[in-house]
Amino acid sequence: MLRHNEFPWMSGDLRIASDALDQMHQQALDEYPNECCGYASGPAADLLLVDRTVPMKNLAVEQAGALALPEGRTGEDYFVMDPLKLDHAIADGDDAGQPVKVIYHSHPNGKGGYFSAEDRAMFGEGRELSLPVSFIVIGLGAKQDSPPVVIETRLWVFNALTKAFEESSFSEMP
Repeated sequence: MLRHNEFPWMSGDLRIASDALDQMHQQALDEYPNECCGYASGPAADLLLVDRTVPMKNLAVEQAGALALPEGRTGEDYFVMDPLKLDHAIADGDDAGQPVKVIYHSHPNGKGGYFSAEDRAMFGEGRELSLPVSFIVIGLGAKQDSPPVVIETRLWVFNALTKAFEESSFSEMP
């Protein structure tokens, strides 16, 4: 069982460097109309600071024919990260004093940065949290014949008592 006192960033109230947040947003815009995904890390010495991002390929786009996606899903409304690469990133980050603190992805459907039923099921709602991280969802929208824009960015954390995800706050740091 993952404990919030061992991984304080799991409780939210993170401080996210502007550069890191800008990189997440740019990746989401660049990969539109597909969902983007990646992870973010921060120094072990500053447990609530997130200052680096690492984009990952959405395998629902890259390997759509090779993956068994839920019926009717595509890279435009689903994301799959390479679990082996993510496991290595978590282990390597811990060893380097730059632990992975956040998994992020986008929702390019114009509905905002909500944590979907699929997100909740994938990461452990109703059970135990599957990874020692918080989650960021970047909501994108676009009007016809206009480029996409970031509508909102929301941070989600797992409440171990209720075994449910809830929204938390974050602050952007220069």
